[in-house]
Amino acid sequence: MKTIAVWSIAFSVVLFTLNSRANSDSNQHNILSQDRCADLRSAPTYQPLWKAGLSQSIDNELLGGEIAAYQIRWFSGGWSGWYVPGVNDIDWKINPSDNTLRRVWSYFYDHEHRYILCYAENLE
Repeated sequence: MKTIAVWSIAFSVVLFTLNSRANSDSNQHNILSQDRCADLRSAPTYQPLWKAGLSQSIDNELLGGEIAAYQIRWFSGGWSGWYVPGVNDIDWKINPSDNTLRRVWSYFYDHEHRYILCYAENLE
């Protein structure tokens, strides 16, 4: 699953970096050009672009980064499982206006949601 990969890679890099500092004969790697990820929570956005078909670039357009995984808080108060864009997030409903498919993140429009946003940030 993409979410696990993001966090496990980050943990491995930190662990490798710490181990490298302990051994003076180890290779030194600069990880400053790696993507940065944040676990964020948002109120409903009321942004209609979230409902716009199956495009996987809407997150970049609206948030300035790539969503690695996300959850929806249903009106009942419970949270969905994790959805990964392009893997398991085709909505079970369609856009009624034009009969097109959409992603589950279409619920960002009127539901609270949580997501892991990754963006490239070179700190050098």
